Amino acid sequence: MRPVFFPTEAAIVRIALGLEPTPQDHGLDLWSADVPRGAVRLLPDESDHRDLEAAAGNALARMIFSGYEDQLPTFVWSRAGIVFTTRPERGQKRFDPQQLFCINWATSGPGFSWPEAYYLCWMPVFERWVLVSARDSPEVDGYCDRLVGHFGDCDDPMGEAEQVIEQHWLSLNAFEQPRFEELIDCASLIDANAIADRVWEECEGDEEDQEEDWEECDE
Repeated sequence: MRPVFFPTEAAIVRIALGLEPTPQDHGLDLWSADVPRGAVRLLPDESDHRDLEAAAGNALARMIFSGYEDQLPTFVWSRAGIVFTTRPERGQKRFDPQQLFCINWATSGPGFSWPEAYYLCWMPVFERWVLVSARDSPEVDGYCDRLVGHFGDCDDPMGEAEQVIEQHWLSLNAFEQPRFEELIDCASLIDANAIADRVWEECEGDEEDQEEDWEECDE
């Protein structure tokens, strides 16, 4: 019977969640392709960069999404009659992620959108709620799937997830990421538009206040 986590996977999860490594973790090659069948390992990003924290977050997301690849945002294209996809493989279901919602950040052309789906999953053994997201392309930061945040057991996991998403979007807004264009799908577990209102409208209000202050100073 397959263990919940292979030793290399458990070490990766500890890195992703910011937990202390065990003595056994130090001797493991987390990038090696020589892993048991079905095990998840660290992968370099689309540009072949090997950032440990980003790769661990991506690996944790891939563990959670294993077996659900056909439900995630996927980009498909063909070349010389051969069909390619950003999600060529499907693993076995290991966990039970709950989709919170899916948004489209922008539409850059007919049929070219930038979807991102958010999922919440309880991580056994580590007893943490893990929030992950999936995009159809690695063009933004090198990976299709990423770790958004995590938190411990609580009475209101959806409320905690809202706060994690809000902080994540605030960090994106700080780098001038515009508000998403549309809400594609929502499981009615979290109000994505309400979170976006707080993130983008409040920040826009702060900028307007600053401009008024500057105008008063000029006078």
